[in-house]
Amino acid sequence: MQVSCQQTSNIQSKIIRELEEAPAFVNTHWSEFDTEVVRKYYGKKDTRVIARLLKRSTDAIYNKAQRMGLYENMPGVRDQKQSSAQVLQKLRSSNPGRTR
Repeated sequence: MQVSCQQTSNIQSKIIRELEEAPAFVNTHWSEFDTEVVRKYYGKKDTRVIARLLKRSTDAIYNKAQRMGLYENMPGVRDQKQSSAQVLQKLRSSNPGRTR
C-alpha cells in the first residue's frame, strides 16, 4: 500500500497536535524523603503501595532501589542468585570439557 503525500502530511499533523496537547514532562527528581522511604520500606512493603504513595511507577521504585544497592539485599534475590550459582557450578563439574 502506497501512502500519498497528503496522507503523510495528515499523519504528521496529527502527531504534532497530540504532542502539543500532551502534558508537560514531570520532574523525576528524587527528594531526600522519597529516597528514605525507598531505603526504609523497599523489600518490606508492597512496591505498588510505595509507588502509589510516592506518585511514581513501580519500575521507578525498582530502578531506584537497584541504584541504591537495595535490590540485591532482598532475601529472595540473594537466595536465587546463590542457588543459580550452585546450579552452574554443578553443571560445570559434570561437564568439564564444556566451557559454555
